Amino acid sequence: MTTFDWRQVRRWWSVRVSALGALLFALLTAFPDQALALWMDLPAGIRAWIPDNIERAIGAALFAAVLVARLIPQEEDDGE
Repeated sequence: MTTFDWRQVRRWWSVRVSALGALLFALLTAFPDQALALWMDLPAGIRAWIPDNIERAIGAALFAAVLVARLIPQEEDDGE
């Protein structure tokens, strides 16, 4: 079993992408009125172009991005 220093976790791209997804979800949950206002401020042509189930697509894209980020070799620690 490999051990690692938990302080290095912040460098991993999979953790960064997961944190971005969590932040996006938290912001949309905390400020739903602003999210709706932002949606209504978009031009009608752009709103028509965006599919109705965009939240599922964003979730799936973030999940796929985390998987890809875990497969990419991370740089070695340079002694930080």
